[in-house]
Amino acid sequence: MILPIYLYGQPVLRRPTEELEPGELDVKELVANMYETLLAAEGCGLAAPQIGRNIRALVVYYEDEVDGETKVIDHRLINPKIILESVKETYLSGGEGCLSV
Repeated sequence: MILPIYLYGQPVLRRPTEELEPGELDVKELVANMYETLLAAEGCGLAAPQIGRNIRALVVYYEDEVDGETKVIDHRLINPKIILESVKETYLSGGEGCLSV
């Protein structure tokens, strides 16, 4: 099911997110709906607050050219945590991909 995307200025986009507890909701259905919404909107990433849910969940999808081959980057993350932070600067070119802007 394609879900509505909350746009910049909506309060849910500013609130800290909460961890999902086991059994709290049907995670497979939520992630499938988020992924379908992401693809329909032609975005590259979608976080749960962007669909009005104040939880730590996100989906990512994009294609990248590696050694002349197109590789699909496809992630579905629940309660992600940053475990290593880099100080290396990385610059990417391309259009803005935020679906809430």
